[in-house]
Amino acid sequence: FVLLLMDYWPLERAAITRSEARKWLNLMVEKIPLGILALAVGLITISTQHRSGALKSAAELPRQLRISNAAISYIDYIWKFICPRHLAVFYPLPAVIPFWQAASAAVLLAAITTLTFLAAKRYPYLSVGWLWYVGTLVPVIGLLQVGYQSMADRYTYIPLIGLTMAGSWGTQALLEKVKNGRTIAAFLFTALSLLMLQATGRQLRYWKNSVTLFQHTLSATSDNWSAHNNMSNALLDQPETVQAAADHASEAVRLRPNHPAAYVNLGMALLRLKRTSDAIKQFEKAIELQPDWPDAHQDLGRAFMLAGRVDDAIPHFHEALKLEPEHVGALKALAWIRCTQPSAERRNAKEAMDLARRSAQLTNYKDAEALDVLAAALANTGEYDEAIKTAGDARTLALEMNQPTLAKEIADRLELYRLHLPYRTRL
Repeated sequence: FVLLLMDYWPLERAAITRSEARKWLNLMVEKIPLGILALAVGLITISTQHRSGALKSAAELPRQLRISNAAISYIDYIWKFICPRHLAVFYPLPAVIPFWQAASAAVLLAAITTLTFLAAKRYPYLSVGWLWYVGTLVPVIGLLQVGYQSMADRYTYIPLIGLTMAGSWGTQALLEKVKNGRTIAAFLFTALSLLMLQATGRQLRYWKNSVTLFQHTLSATSDNWSAHNNMSNALLDQPETVQAAADHASEAVRLRPNHPAAYVNLGMALLRLKRTSDAIKQFEKAIELQPDWPDAHQDLGRAFMLAGRVDDAIPHFHEALKLEPEHVGALKALAWIRCTQPSAERRNAKEAMDLARRSAQLTNYKDAEALDVLAAALANTGEYDEAIKTAGDARTLALEMNQPTLAKEIADRLELYRLHLPYRTRL
């Protein structure tokens, strides 16, 4: 359709008259191969998004909400194009859109379309640019909704070419009628370029790291559950910001109580705050919402381990591996149980070795924790020379990766292996 617009203007291969109907038919026929290709890619995209669970059903997002959001987004994108402030990495889709807002946006869209059509003969770039914008946004405007965003800046990369065309040719037409038009054009070009450079520089500062990105997103939007959830994830790694991570995750849960990732982040924060029983409840809620999420099973198993409930942890590690056979975290955790538990009933030397070797292989022997588990599995089977070498490699890697606590724990286990003793946990 965009190529047909270009056939009309600027290529002027056919005019909008009855006598040129055959030309238009020929122009359409020549684009059939590209049309077939576009249709095939479109169907593949829809199928892939559907299988991944990203494509939302009418039950999840009602059709009326989608149409209302689409109308408003068309106008919002234009405003952000003219005044690119308060740009955000994620714009949340509101639960309800007032009818008057959607109706006003629809009336404005209809008015602009009518005006560009009336001016099409004299100013063809206006109608072509407008239809380019309206048409190329259709696949990403949310009628087929992927994810929970109301709009996304990246969706405008191609559509805004249309508005840029209309604005550029329109400005040229105006300046041709003005005295010293070329001088004014040069001034406008320079001023706009400097403004865009300044705006780009400001925007890039928000992308310094995840914390600055989501801080800006929270300031630029409201009730943004996704930004709270991602901010929580970004703050989890620093001990001094764990409480803030828990606060952001709690807010994400409040805003989107049916989103499992928020419960997992809240659970992780609570684990690091030593509130293990509360963390277990959050992981269980995440699994209730999404039973086929291997990471949630792995995290719940880990929480059970910290609570001393090893028998409760084991089924969740098994479930994580059933859902994702190469889940490294579950491989390491289950191998650790099978080779370090004081109870012989829980140990299984062969299973521990198989799991530990697989986790080390999947991490290319570059993960200190995986090598530590493998060393413990080797010691459990009496292969102390190999265990000593593997533990030494694990300690070196831990030091290189700035993991002093893990390096100290591995060093303590290494002394046991040198005494030909396996390592046993207290659980």
